[in-house]
Amino acid sequence: PLPFTEEAVVRTASRIQRVQEYLERPLVLENVSYYVTLPGEMTEGEFLSEIVRASGCCLLLDVNNVYVNGVNHRYDPREFIRSLPLDRVAYVHVAGHERLKEDF
Repeated sequence: PLPFTEEAVVRTASRIQRVQEYLERPLVLENVSYYVTLPGEMTEGEFLSEIVRASGCCLLLDVNNVYVNGVNHRYDPREFIRSLPLDRVAYVHVAGHERLKEDF
């Protein structure tokens, strides 16, 4: 996982921009599931939104990953989706998962 910081936004966005320039096409960035939250200064939604804005990439919205993260990190998946730049969503991915415990 990455820390949700401005420094990580700048580093990630600049790398995305370099790849996009080389390929001469936009990348599509997927929101991932994660099990550890590193110290940061913004929410996951703000972090992804800033990367998309700064790099010009698109977003692959993985709805299952949003749900899994919402359960694991105790946040509202609907609110998270509303916080994203939905006009930059190129694809929506819906898949299943296995609930191991009530909170995991």
